[in-house]
Amino acid sequence: MKLKLLFAVLLGVTHVLYAGNILSIGKSSEIPVIDGKINEKCWEDTLAVTGFTLPGSLKYAQYQSEVRMFHNGNYLYGAICCQSPSGSLNNRQVPLQDNPAIWKNDALELFFVGKGEARQLIIDSNGSYFDAASRQVVVEDSFNTVWRHDKKFAVVEKFAVETAGDSWSAEFVIPLAALPAGELRFNAIRDMPKAAESSSWALMEAPRWWEFDTAAEMIFVDRVPGMKIEVLPQLTGESRAAVKIAGDAQAELLVQGKKIPGNISNEVTAFTYSVTPETGYKSMRLILRVIAGGKVVYSFEHEKPTGYVKFTPINLSGKTLCLNSSLNLESNIGWETRHNYQGFKVKKNTRLHFLVPEGIVVSKAQITGEINRDWQKYIRYTQDVPWVYNGRFWIKSFFTTTLPSGSRGKIYYSSECPDSIQPEIAIEFEVVDIKEVAPPEKFITGHYDNWVPTLQAAMVWKKTGSNTFPLRGNRQHSIDLARELKKAGFYIRRGDYFWPDGVYQGGARNFSKWAENDRQARARDIAGYYIANGNDFQISPAYRGKFYDEAIAKEIEFCKKAGINWMAFDLENYIQPRGNIGDFSPRTLGLFREYWQKKFPDKAIPDPKQFEKTPEKFPFEHQQWVNFKCALWADFFGEMKRRFAKELSGSEFQSSPFDGAVFSDWNTERPFTLERQNQTLRNAEYFKVFNIMELDAYSSIDRNLREIEWQFSMMEKLFPEVKVQWIITPSPDRLNNGSWGFYITTAPRMKDERKYLFMETMTMGAKGFYTWYTPFITMDYLRQFAEGVALLNKVEKIVLNGTLVKVESDLPAIDVEEYFFGQKSVWKNQKQVFTRGLKYGDQTLISVGEYRNLQEMTVEVKFDFESDTTIRDLETEEIIAEVRQGAKSFTVKLPKDRRCRLFLLTQKD
Repeated sequence: MKLKLLFAVLLGVTHVLYAGNILSIGKSSEIPVIDGKINEKCWEDTLAVTGFTLPGSLKYAQYQSEVRMFHNGNYLYGAICCQSPSGSLNNRQVPLQDNPAIWKNDALELFFVGKGEARQLIIDSNGSYFDAASRQVVVEDSFNTVWRHDKKFAVVEKFAVETAGDSWSAEFVIPLAALPAGELRFNAIRDMPKAAESSSWALMEAPRWWEFDTAAEMIFVDRVPGMKIEVLPQLTGESRAAVKIAGDAQAELLVQGKKIPGNISNEVTAFTYSVTPETGYKSMRLILRVIAGGKVVYSFEHEKPTGYVKFTPINLSGKTLCLNSSLNLESNIGWETRHNYQGFKVKKNTRLHFLVPEGIVVSKAQITGEINRDWQKYIRYTQDVPWVYNGRFWIKSFFTTTLPSGSRGKIYYSSECPDSIQPEIAIEFEVVDIKEVAPPEKFITGHYDNWVPTLQAAMVWKKTGSNTFPLRGNRQHSIDLARELKKAGFYIRRGDYFWPDGVYQGGARNFSKWAENDRQARARDIAGYYIANGNDFQISPAYRGKFYDEAIAKEIEFCKKAGINWMAFDLENYIQPRGNIGDFSPRTLGLFREYWQKKFPDKAIPDPKQFEKTPEKFPFEHQQWVNFKCALWADFFGEMKRRFAKELSGSEFQSSPFDGAVFSDWNTERPFTLERQNQTLRNAEYFKVFNIMELDAYSSIDRNLREIEWQFSMMEKLFPEVKVQWIITPSPDRLNNGSWGFYITTAPRMKDERKYLFMETMTMGAKGFYTWYTPFITMDYLRQFAEGVALLNKVEKIVLNGTLVKVESDLPAIDVEEYFFGQKSVWKNQKQVFTRGLKYGDQTLISVGEYRNLQEMTVEVKFDFESDTTIRDLETEEIIAEVRQGAKSFTVKLPKDRRCRLFLLTQKD
């Protein structure tokens, strides 16, 4: 609710959004026949859940739904009735139990929510259902709490569905004991993807079904009046509402806080009233209540906000727009845009207005005036924005400047759409100096999703030290561009959610087509059902069929023409997140039998379908099953790699500084326990296939380094036979607010912490520094990136070829309180100062950094000197010490404004 209240304040809304609905569930001794036909009197003696609205616009849904419920002390009985488009119910499909893709059908979802727990029941017009128990947890992969679902927990005990004309109905029974304990909240969601309409009973600003802050308070009582809403209350001009009440109760309507008198006739209370539209960002609101026994037993809220479009910059350095004049680079503001019109993308002919000092130009905008402000001239620019979105980075504004480095000031922006005006907001700007730098020779530098369209665009990025670009697409332009980039000395990764036979394009990832077109490609759960993974089917790691072969062959053909040997996968979440569920397809089970017989010839072959129901009772069998699945998955990619290696050989295919057919993957998914390996399908066999792992660094440098060192040590401990090459993938700025809450940190922010991370990366033994993601890149980040590359260029041979040496500090270990892996906890015996070194020939590169104290400090760095040595500060070129053979340490000062220092130690002849 905090985010919604903040949103309301930002928009100037004067009231608290959505106090919430109230729904009382009465008691009855009557037991209805569960046949889907809502024809018993017990359903009339309930309160109606209806008035579903569209998230965002909050307009009433065209196709309304109604839910009624009562209890008998042991069971909750429910009935639903759903309007549907004409003719849509003519072709009913075969009903499925626990169909995970049920929401794609005409379906109704019911949520019963307790403290940290929820029960979900979905019923569709085909007679399919899905039920699950869920609990809210903080997992190691996410700081934000998430809902974990257990489909084995049965919620519904009995149900039935009936269709009649252009509507369908259902009845269901749920044991009260199956519901969460304590205070309950309730909401109902109508899914109608084919009609492009999804609606919610509780008011929602966006379709986030698993956010329950506006869900109804659900109360179990002995008796409620029967109630039916005959005319839904509106908020348009001259309006009318009508409610039929059966029993000793009364209906009450409040519009804009004013009570509307009602006329009672034949048990129907009718309200007539006039609504005056309000302007700006204010909303209109009404509450329909039912009062019985002096208490509110039912409350239904309806809201109608007036139109608005809101722009918020989301890629500033802190709160500052950084510009650059030295390399004539174009800066941009990426906007987060929010509106309350129906749909994601809306044509609204909005305009963005900017007031900028002379010397700053807003590209792709028109000069529309000038004014004097703050004793200087400001130019007014107007950028037309015909389409607005509910999302990020769909709209950008671009800036160039001729102002000298170090210039500071303010830029003002405002927006207007046909319905509202966003007030003027000030943004600080600063002109930063970026010195041109040559890219490294082999150490990977670049930006994950920086898809340059031309060689000319790549040459601009080259000035800041980038030597690598991703490539996507299958057309001749991509082939020609790859050749041009290689000729100019750049490296190329076949990137962006890479998958054979193309990459992520137009919303369809290629592997999903394999499983969609070939049932043999689909993984199955323990019950034999195909496993849904988001919008796609989970692919079986045993699949080696037609589409697997064709896709690899097609990709090899493209790579031959383009001269590419580096396949940069991103297997983060879209293919392996449900490894613990399957795969129990016949081919997989057959391969497991072969695996077991070969490995344990003297043991009887067990049935995974049996022992995986209770794996804790069969630890040995479960361990072997996990090992087998990981090996099978590794072979899935290993077979691809073998085919690529066979076909792509020779210098013409060298699109990376690595030899052979190169496979890389983003994110290790921390497979450091058996169950994490079961979940991610990753173990030593997997890491042997992938030459490179890309490791994220999205929080503060202090937290990142502690996590990275921990992951390095775990990989070495658990998989000592695996020799992984690492590329560090930082974000341009920490992702520790809003939806990036997982990366929240207690460490202080430093102006140059991304440059420090680059410097630290140089002594890790890593082979690259590759930013995610490009829209977040600012001129200040490019300055730090370029300065990091300039330092790397001085010692690239040591960084790429050096061996790790022992370097320590004299400071005692400390305890660090941080948000490690999503939970606030204390890590014991942590380093105060990070010290690390690489030796190559007669030179050693040592990094010394501290990122929590931020006070000037002196550190004794422990290092065994084998000969007389000169110690030089790599940034300043200053010689800080001449050390004699046999010495055991040297002293380093860390000023407040230089929290990381690199030292080049050169042995004397």
